[in-house]
Amino acid sequence: MNITIEFAADVVDRFEELMLKHGISIPQHPQTSADMLPLWQILKYLRSGQQMSFDRQRELFFAGVAVHDLASKVLEVQNNSQFTLLLPHLKMLVEGTVHLTEEPPSPADTYNKLIELYWACLCLGKQIPITLDDPVHPDGNNPDVITLDSARQPAHAYAFTHPSVI
Repeated sequence: MNITIEFAADVVDRFEELMLKHGISIPQHPQTSADMLPLWQILKYLRSGQQMSFDRQRELFFAGVAVHDLASKVLEVQNNSQFTLLLPHLKMLVEGTVHLTEEPPSPADTYNKLIELYWACLCLGKQIPITLDDPVHPDGNNPDVITLDSARQPAHAYAFTHPSVI
């Protein structure tokens, strides 16, 4: 499947609209200026005819692929009955501390929460029911993503930790 920049930007736009419906707006990180929505920057360059350096082009496209992938995973499960379980993780994006393509600044625990969100989306996308521990106020369920069997009993458990947190 060929994915155009315009299509990818549309996916990210729909992701942003979904987040806004839940009171979530994703800003740039205040310290690093990491942008969760780099596809808009790519389109701006393309439409204006401006030239980008190879390094800048690679940086934006790399980040754009990561954002498109995350947005696609979240949009795929937006109608799942368990979608609301993802909202506390998605709200962490408001902090602007999520880095999809570079090492996160301290604390790296936010990175762990992004991976939990991603894994939960993969499970829900396959119609596998889950339990998901709240990222801010955990109730002590560990691992953080637990898949459930047909009787809604724990089947598999997953924990994700960035090496800098160990």
